Amino acid sequence: MSLAFARAASADRAVAILRAGVVARDLCRRDGRGAVAAVFERSFYLRSGEDFICIGEPAIGNGPTTLIAAARVAELGLRQGQRALIGSACVTVGGLLFDLGACETWRAPPWPNVPSPAALRATCADLAHRATRESPTESLARALFASTDTPLARLARPRVANFAAWLSERISASSSSAKADDPVNTDTSVKPRAQCLLDAPLSRGMTSDDAVSDLIGLGPGLTPSGDDFLTGALAALAAVGQTNMRVALGRAVVVAAGRTSPLSASLLRAAAAGHVGENLHTMVAAIITGDADGAIGAATRIGHTSGWDALAGALVTARNLYRG
Repeated sequence: MSLAFARAASADRAVAILRAGVVARDLCRRDGRGAVAAVFERSFYLRSGEDFICIGEPAIGNGPTTLIAAARVAELGLRQGQRALIGSACVTVGGLLFDLGACETWRAPPWPNVPSPAALRATCADLAHRATRESPTESLARALFASTDTPLARLARPRVANFAAWLSERISASSSSAKADDPVNTDTSVKPRAQCLLDAPLSRGMTSDDAVSDLIGLGPGLTPSGDDFLTGALAALAAVGQTNMRVALGRAVVVAAGRTSPLSASLLRAAAAGHVGENLHTMVAAIITGDADGAIGAATRIGHTSGWDALAGALVTARNLYRG
């Protein structure tokens, strides 16, 4: 019997967990102790070692590290630092018992079919243009795609240029041996350009570690802008079937994750393993299907700037995979 389940009889209130993300479900099955790391209006985070579980209301959306609860978080009286017991049947925090007995396991759906390179390029160009007007002024999308000169733009542009250069080099190195159904080579008229997205010269010998290390931890917040950018890039690579490139990037992200906040590092490790949240999946799937409005709508549902930062990562990645 788990410790969390043993405390069920003393709970003052039971809250049903409706859905559990695959990463959160696995962590619960391991049984352990944790503590409330942060409390927000619609969600709170439990930390157990290097791992985090987000418990929140249905409105926050499903995610790999999320437990969706049938309750209003603001009414639960949670406090940072409260101890928690985590088990396969339930999670207890103080006098609260979060019951996993009848919850569904949530997994992201399959990605849509990849469009023609021309169609994807057009969607990316449209979204990059709209980001210059519609994204928050402090977002990475505004810093990369608008012409404004800001401290974040000065820091981010050369680092993103290095990331784009790494993508270009990977494409060039694999073009001769890629399979016929590789998304990069579905259009034989598409050839790698000599310049990356931000018109910086390619850096020969660029490694994934080099491309990632300066982006990890870039920007303020629980999930810095550079981390969100890389999450979007990982999702885009998965969406277009670039498994080898996603794995290479994922390995570099895991190696460099110690440079950012513990919560963001936990989310990056999940993304590196191929797990993304519902809103991020919707956003990248909308890019693939040419639904610019849908992509922007999904981006706005992911924090204040995090969705736009992830959008920037997905666009930079897609535009470098499908060069014209």
